This record gives sequence, structure tokens and C-alpha cells, in this order.
Amino acid sequence: MSGLSNYRLLIGRPTDLRFDDESPHVHVRLVAAGQSYRVSINVRSSEPPHVLLYARRDPFDHPLVRRLEMLGEGLRSIRRKRPELAVDYVRGGMIRREEMTEAPYRRDGPDNDLQDYLAALTREAMRDGRARFHVFGESWGPRRSRVDAVFGFSPDQGMHDVHMNQGSRDPYRRFNAPNQDGALLVRTGAGRWIGIFLAFQNQSWATDPETGHPLEDEEAELLRRRAATRRTA
Repeated sequence: MSGLSNYRLLIGRPTDLRFDDESPHVHVRLVAAGQSYRVSINVRSSEPPHVLLYARRDPFDHPLVRRLEMLGEGLRSIRRKRPELAVDYVRGGMIRREEMTEAPYRRDGPDNDLQDYLAALTREAMRDGRARFHVFGESWGPRRSRVDAVFGFSPDQGMHDVHMNQGSRDPYRRFNAPNQDGALLVRTGAGRWIGIFLAFQNQSWATDPETGHPLEDEEAELLRRRAATRRTA
């Protein structure tokens, strides 16, 4: 089976923030219904081009936020149990490729790179107190015998893959699927919604609606199979 194994939605209150420059991520500690979770957000690609695509929609208005406003804190499985909550960059009407810009993960100066953008948003939400993060991605844990490597809480649990999760080629092709993209949606204490969307530059936005694979790859595979069939006929 392709796709993410544990595509979920986590709703909680941000309480702490850390940076990891070795494997560039921004880490946010969320508290949800009395449980702590680490949200690890990619800010740099491991493959060239290394700069991520980024978009901030502020205010963000979409039918999805009406559904989210009905939910309380906690972690939910949404692949099968709540498919109406799933995020799909290609077909969901939330974001288009041309609305995204390249955002280097770290650059000299204030407020000019992806790390700065995410840090400012998180710190503003922590000061707000009533703001809630709605994180879409893949969950891990709870691993009750382990302590979180960044924030030190237990059990070790959290969310990652908070980015587009379709249109990838090897070695990440096996994680492709429609309706499982990651995103960060923030509801401020005043009720304003902010949408944060991330994608890798080498991901295709022309994807198969059944598999999430790049359409050009699917077409090439179909031609290969037809040619093999003709040879054996």
C-alpha cells in the first residue's frame, strides 16, 4: 500500500519552539488535551533544489475551516475515519503552485527566511494563548518507553511530513497518495485563520487522482506495460 501510514490531524496549543540546523527542521511543542506532541516541520530539502516552496494565506478562508471549528483538541485519524478533513494541494482548492514562492531555510537578516516565518508565527500564537495549531501530516508514537529527543517529555509522540505528500519520485514515490497533504492551519484567539503550505520544488503538481504519482510517470509506466504485452503476444 502506498501513501502515509498514519495520516492524521493534530489540534493543540503551541508552548515551545526549537531549531535543528543539522537536519533542518523547526520543532514546535503542542499541548493537546493534556498530552504533549512534537511537530517537526521541514525547512530545507535533503535533495536539490534544497529551497522549499512556501505560501502563507492570511486570512485563510475555505470550507475546511468550518469543519475544523467544530472540533476540539487532540489527535485524529482522517484517512478513512474523517476523509472530509483531508488536505489535497492539487484538488482541494486551497493553494496553487503559482501562489507559492521559494523560501530559503536560513538567511542573514530578520524575517526573510522560512525559519523566521515559522518562528514568528509560533511565537505570536504562544503570546496569544488562545490560538490553536491544526497540523496535518503523519504521526508517530506514542512510544511510552522513550523520551522526546527535543523537548524531553514522555511518551515520545508527534507529527511530521507537514508538507505536500504527492507528486514525488524515488526514493519518496512510495509515500505518494491523494488527499494526504500536510499543512499548518492556525486559528488565532480572535478567530482569524492563517494557512501555511509547504512543498518541495521537485514534486509534480500534475498527479494521478488514484495514486498521487506524477502523471508523466504513470503514462510512461502504461506505455512500458503495453510494449511488454505486445512483445509477449
